[in-house]
Amino acid sequence: MLYINPGIDAQRGSVEVKLRVPAAPDYLRQDMTVSVDIEVARRADTVVLPSDAVRDAGGREPWVLVARDGRTQRQNVKLGLRGDGRTEILDGLQAGDLAIPATDGTIGAGQRVRASVGESKGQ
Repeated sequence: MLYINPGIDAQRGSVEVKLRVPAAPDYLRQDMTVSVDIEVARRADTVVLPSDAVRDAGGREPWVLVARDGRTQRQNVKLGLRGDGRTEILDGLQAGDLAIPATDGTIGAGQRVRASVGESKGQ
């Protein structure tokens, strides 16, 4: 990488970056533009939830409503990487725990529930 502009073009939502390409393909010309997605981190074997299942994600004590032993329970969690509508859970949940999305405002902690996993409507 030769240069990264410290400013952002607010109208286009872009950042100018100049790259040195060691083995440029024949079709590549100076001043061509490209779109690039940059992956900043990746972890294997993690618990990941849809972001809408994490409550108070921006607060000091994020939590998830889980179904355990037929009842809902508030479970504090420690968050990791976040993006693309998914949130990594570093601590507080294990693989297989059943989280209830926060979008369902009718279910609160301590309520009786019957969880079903992997069922599809209409079959």
